[in-house]
Amino acid sequence: MELTIQEVHSYNNLVKAGIVPELKLSGVDDDTVVIPQLDELGQVYFLDLASRAKVYPGKNTIEKIKKAIDSQKKE
Repeated sequence: MELTIQEVHSYNNLVKAGIVPELKLSGVDDDTVVIPQLDELGQVYFLDLASRAKVYPGKNTIEKIKKAIDSQKKE
């Protein structure tokens, strides 16, 4: 299952609107700024600006994002 950068941006818009909670990524502190990026293969990852670590979303994170977006499309 792949995640697009557009889906991440859509999820972030839902976060800003207060509809869904912020993502919690394992290995990343809650107060760290994380930005979505694309790697050389076009896969989405989250860049931890404090440590410069690349965090690729797992299956659960991808499903959470896709379900949140889908539930908003149905409303």
